[in-house]
Amino acid sequence: MAPDRPHRSLLGTLADVANSLVTALLIFGAIPAVLVTVVGDPLRGGLGHQWSHIARDATGVLAVVAWVAWIACCAQLTRSVIDHVRRGHVHIPAGSPFSEKVAARIAAGVLTLSALVGPMVLSNVSGAAVPSQLRTVTVTTTAAAVPPAPSDSTIQPVAPVSDRYQVQAGDSLWSIAQDHLGDGADWTAIAALNLGQTMSGGRRFVDPSVIEPGWELQLPTAPSAPFVTTVGPTTPAPVSTSTSAPSPAPTLRPVTIPTALTAHLTVASTHAEEATHTPEQRSPAGSSTSTLPELAIIGLGALGCAALARRSRRRYLRRGAVAPGPHDEFDRPPALVDTETLVGRFAGVPALEAFESANALLQETLQHEVLVPSQRVQAICVGSAGVDFWWKQATGGAPAPFTVLAGGAAWRINHDAIAAQQPTTGRPLLAVALVIGDDEDGTWLVPVQPGTCLPIFGEAADGLWRSALATQTLWAWADEVFIADDPATVEREARLTGPAASVPADAPQILFFGDPSLLAPDLRPRVAIVTTVPAPASDLAVLVDHRAATIHPLGRTVRPHFIRADASSLVAELAASANAPVNDYVAPPAVRPEPPSLLDECAVPTPVAVPVRPAPEQPIREPLLLPAPGFVEVKLLTMTPRLEGLRDELPPNRARRAVELVAYLALHQPDAVTSDRLRTRVLGSADADAASKTLFNTAAAARRSMGTNALGQPLFPPASRAGQYRVTEEVTVDIHRAAQLAEIGNATEDPEVAISVLRSALSLIEGEPLANALSGFTWWEAEGHGGRIAAVLVNAACNLAALAVDAALFDVAQWGLEKARLVDPYSESLSRAAMQVAAAAGDADRLRREWRECQRRVDELDPGSAPSPRTERLYGELAQRVLVGTPG
Repeated sequence: MAPDRPHRSLLGTLADVANSLVTALLIFGAIPAVLVTVVGDPLRGGLGHQWSHIARDATGVLAVVAWVAWIACCAQLTRSVIDHVRRGHVHIPAGSPFSEKVAARIAAGVLTLSALVGPMVLSNVSGAAVPSQLRTVTVTTTAAAVPPAPSDSTIQPVAPVSDRYQVQAGDSLWSIAQDHLGDGADWTAIAALNLGQTMSGGRRFVDPSVIEPGWELQLPTAPSAPFVTTVGPTTPAPVSTSTSAPSPAPTLRPVTIPTALTAHLTVASTHAEEATHTPEQRSPAGSSTSTLPELAIIGLGALGCAALARRSRRRYLRRGAVAPGPHDEFDRPPALVDTETLVGRFAGVPALEAFESANALLQETLQHEVLVPSQRVQAICVGSAGVDFWWKQATGGAPAPFTVLAGGAAWRINHDAIAAQQPTTGRPLLAVALVIGDDEDGTWLVPVQPGTCLPIFGEAADGLWRSALATQTLWAWADEVFIADDPATVEREARLTGPAASVPADAPQILFFGDPSLLAPDLRPRVAIVTTVPAPASDLAVLVDHRAATIHPLGRTVRPHFIRADASSLVAELAASANAPVNDYVAPPAVRPEPPSLLDECAVPTPVAVPVRPAPEQPIREPLLLPAPGFVEVKLLTMTPRLEGLRDELPPNRARRAVELVAYLALHQPDAVTSDRLRTRVLGSADADAASKTLFNTAAAARRSMGTNALGQPLFPPASRAGQYRVTEEVTVDIHRAAQLAEIGNATEDPEVAISVLRSALSLIEGEPLANALSGFTWWEAEGHGGRIAAVLVNAACNLAALAVDAALFDVAQWGLEKARLVDPYSESLSRAAMQVAAAAGDADRLRREWRECQRRVDELDPGSAPSPRTERLYGELAQRVLVGTPG
């Protein structure tokens, strides 16, 4: 029933129009004809002579009721049709009323007919060609002419198209992306363009789950892919040795990933889809907030997902910075990877930093104040206007940078003030802040301070507590809170900090979950308590069911966040793995007959047998077979992922998704991938209806554009009967070729050949991988592809630097290190190699700069940290040799 299918046949289009016409005639023509025949025409003849006696004529009453019912039905149907036509969207979720399905069928015909007739009418009026598909009229579009594509294989920029959309009541980022981008999962692209921007009324867009009517959002440029590849031959790798043999097909394969999906994700996503499209699932009190499917699947709010995504990203960066060796990402359970893929879509949400910074600024503002219990903070709201702290009792004023709100009942710090006055320390005033839910104002949290008890009552109390606890463990100061549900453990921890009167200011705060009567009376003033058993509330209580949570006595009703026990264990496992200690990895030296090189610390991890060096009187070298690109090459070592070697251009509305789909399949070849896995990780939703259709259309568009191989077989075969997808081996990936070239270069005995091959591997890096991908590709890190190729290329760059230093090619060594920094900017191995290159060249200034840059990168990755002792020792030795002149 969707009119947006590309390349529909004329017969199918006419069938849609005829179907719509028949439905409209039945509703608007056949029914009134029957009414005129049976009950008469109310305007002329028939039973008209009885209308003056309707009050005492039962037949006349029934006639009026019948005509009024038909008019009301037609009015509702007409409104629905107009709404569908206005939005250009006829998707109807499961369980919709019959009238909505009828309206969607009529609207589909109207849209199809307008797509056929509109271009012809406009062409006659303006004398210019008009695209066959018209954008929705509610979006303002400005496009420049696209220059014709050249005949050879080149990458041409597509003219930008500026789209803006004004938010209407009931909208969500998902619904906007579904209506105007053709795929609800592309909401992350809209969020990437608008998060952090100031909207109407001075409010700032900080939470992707909260948008307000009247806001004007910038939509991604159309086509969604900023580059397209024209048809033409592909070019082999630029560097090779003398060889006449053809290059073989790539043989490097990733470890197989299981394709079974977990049941909880499928069930939860179904509920998420219903929550997205059904008005009854909106937040309470007529809020404009709408649940994004990922939030419903995971069970955390945007703040919790953003905190978990931040922790996961730091895990990858820490592993790459300190331990560039082999990773175990491919051995992780599929359910864990699925969860992290969904969570990754909330990376960088500004609301998280705003809350944590405002909490620390409140601590700095009040650090010299002594707050009595009556001056405690009862609730916190993180929204588009700023961060609000609601007090137990109204205050007379607020110190800068805070302002008074609601007559002194709350203090607000807006986002501009937060950005202008970053806290000097990260220590918060309210270490325990439990997320309860969100409404039209933002996300609401309840702080629990020592000596207070927060009861959570209701049928959904356990689910709310699990969600709040999971988020509490993800704050930047999570290590400062000790959480336990065992009274004996709480007592032991409290006794370690000494008497209550002399507890250190930096002592961990204790959060106890359970019956407060189980704690000793002298411990309760030192412990923050949360309970789901009947207990007296200290300041407030939370009453929650499956639809709403009410914070008493504030009287604030919010949409609560729930998480099930199985999903809670996955979140806990992700958080624990992010905090796991990382040891500095030292790779074994490469198998070379020469003495250890200057940078032997970064040699190839796995020894590889190499051929015997030819004698000097036999200068003929064995030819090397280097991997070459296939018919289609997936480019991922670049800022904007793309496909090279396509027979035809990808349709603009399918380009981004098609590139991501082909990239995912090519990375997993020769293994087939199930449609369930593709819908969950690549398309962003496991809903059986909408995502299946999206997958089918995306795969079909990619298949047509990729074409066939030399034997006439499609490079992207149709799905199997079991719903499994794959691409052929003629579809290659630049990261596979880079890894193969690095392996060959590391194992090559001849230094000149090794330098040439390693340069070929590093030259495939065009920019920071996927930096311009506004949406999608969250599986890239979750499945370990990013960490794996980063380790390989860092190792290759270090080996290249060692060989180049031996040959006094310092510029080549520096070039290789800078290339590798594009894929792993925080690697200490690269910093150590760069310092050794500078020392070998006798460049004292560069040596100092590299050391300072290493310190800056480490502090940026983990504030307050310093480079590893190994790196410090190396700098000390090199500085002693180069700066002081002591021989090494």
